[in-house]
Amino acid sequence: MNNDTNEYLIRSLKEEMEKEEFLSSYDGKDKVISSYDMNEELKKSGALEVKGYNCGFPYLSSKIGKLEPGNIITVTGYSGQGKTTILISMTIKLAEQGIPVLWFSYENTPAQFFRKFQNVDLPLFYLPMSNKPYDLSWFTDRVKEAILKYDIKVIMIDHLHYILDLFQSKNSSIDIGNLLRNLKILAVENELVIFLVAHTKQPKDFNDPDMGSIRDCLTGDDLIYTDKGEIRVDSIKTGSKILSFGGLNKLKEGMVKNVWETGEKDIYTVRTKTGKEIKCSDGHKFFATTSIGGSFGPNNKRGIRGWTKLKDLKVGEKIYVAGSLPYDSGDSSLTLSQASTVGWIIGDGHITERYHTEVTTSTMKEAQYLLHMAGISGTITPYKDKKAFRVHLSNKKEANWIRDLFKKNKFCPVGLDKNIPGFIKSLGKLEKAAFLRGLFHADGSINKSGINSLTVSLCNISYSMLKDVQHMLLELNIKSWLRKKRTHGTYPNSKGTYNLCIYGQDLIIFSHMIGFFCDKQHKLDNLIENFIPKSKKQRNLFFDKIVSIEKTGREMTYDIETTTGSFIVNDILTHNSSFIVQESDKVLAVHRSKGSGRSKVIVLKDRDFGSSMGQYSEFFLNGNLLEEVETYKQGEVCKAASESRKEGERLRDLEAVKEII
Repeated sequence: MNNDTNEYLIRSLKEEMEKEEFLSSYDGKDKVISSYDMNEELKKSGALEVKGYNCGFPYLSSKIGKLEPGNIITVTGYSGQGKTTILISMTIKLAEQGIPVLWFSYENTPAQFFRKFQNVDLPLFYLPMSNKPYDLSWFTDRVKEAILKYDIKVIMIDHLHYILDLFQSKNSSIDIGNLLRNLKILAVENELVIFLVAHTKQPKDFNDPDMGSIRDCLTGDDLIYTDKGEIRVDSIKTGSKILSFGGLNKLKEGMVKNVWETGEKDIYTVRTKTGKEIKCSDGHKFFATTSIGGSFGPNNKRGIRGWTKLKDLKVGEKIYVAGSLPYDSGDSSLTLSQASTVGWIIGDGHITERYHTEVTTSTMKEAQYLLHMAGISGTITPYKDKKAFRVHLSNKKEANWIRDLFKKNKFCPVGLDKNIPGFIKSLGKLEKAAFLRGLFHADGSINKSGINSLTVSLCNISYSMLKDVQHMLLELNIKSWLRKKRTHGTYPNSKGTYNLCIYGQDLIIFSHMIGFFCDKQHKLDNLIENFIPKSKKQRNLFFDKIVSIEKTGREMTYDIETTTGSFIVNDILTHNSSFIVQESDKVLAVHRSKGSGRSKVIVLKDRDFGSSMGQYSEFFLNGNLLEEVETYKQGEVCKAASESRKEGERLRDLEAVKEII
């Protein structure tokens, strides 16, 4: 070691010791303290007391509590329902308490806005002489100006889409999320309450808005990919680890933050060229390309469109789907030989209700190989008049791991009911590869139709089983295509036969990681030896063409919120339904009851008062303002509304009975 290196090490060691000494006695404002000390500090400063402002409407205030500095409160509803009117009415109530309010009324000229205050005493509030839409920097400067000049405490923004130009946005969902986070930082740093108006789509039935009105949702039987395997949407738990969009061709880990049931909605089934399928509402977002056909690049007018609602997508356009799934459970509860045996049984075997198991093989060599791999003393018999053999893998008198395994898991599927059992889905990657080797050997085929056209396929009448196989292949970095082979099946209620195909570079990975047994593997090795795939690129995500979008009825729906904004469902990349809801502290919906002349302010979300969700306060129009129905009458209003709903349901049931009669 030379002198320079020695001096460098001594100097580094000295600097590290000095830093440790400095940190050990550090007493700055951001020093680390105990929870007890922090609690005492907060008590002394009075920060533990809930500070804020009363909205001025007693019954609504009892539901949402105080308007706390740092909060973002979104006011949503269908067009023309009174969102602006309720904020103007609240401005008057706040002004009466001496709370300074700053208004950004982008939708109206100053004259139009001030006409809304006719016939009332004009309250004191503040606003720019003119507004500059789509400029967040200008907006922030006006807020800071108003704080310095007038000590502003509350801000009203009408409405969201005038701060953010969605027509120029390349990715509206991400841009809205960024905007909301910037507003949240502004609110926290300056101790402001910010009200934000956001329109929502109007349904045909004109019912009260709910979370489903501002969220676009999935059905309960869609499957979310987690570190614990695939979990149904209606069973997913908060805290579950998921995979999400991490950039082009990149995945990153995230976590489920919230799950909501959002009521029944119209559902559409989206199918892609590779056979992936998802059910969702028409507003659910997918990561898409900008046009149909052609190569990427400005000359071809095709590039990345970003997060796009289903209703804005067409057949022929492409969306991001998973090209590989990295999680590995590491479960080795079955040996590799046992996993391969189970795969062979599911592929070409028969399991009786008493869990007696038989497998058909085409040669004696295969039959003997299967018995040896299973590690049991079964028997081999000729199979009727066919040139095949039956391998009997269970004997009532002997202990048998196959019979015990199937009996324990009550697994004896036949025909259309064939599926991949849960005890296989939970295995580690090596064990899954061994299982697939047995399955493909039993029921798979190798096809060569040209000099450089080579395919491995798995054919079956059970669509659900092949979907499971396709997912397991992705866990081994192998893409596959699932297609319907012919129209009619041989089983009753069969919708036909389905074919799962593996091509190109994925075929080489298949040969190395899965493959076959005996002569079948030798055949594949010989064919692959001179095989040159068209594409050698392996991607975590790839664009898959939409082949159909079909309305398939109404179903109960659910919404998922994740820490990273997206997640994988049915091997398709999808998006959090609403960044507005996700980033807001409270969400209030304004809805004018048809024919009653009254409006409701409905609590859709409240981080501080979760028990108030779904409750509402009734208002009536008094000139240009909304006045709250007196508190003591609110209970009567709610009771009457409940009785009215029950009577409506009774009459509908009576009409249904009449139709049956």
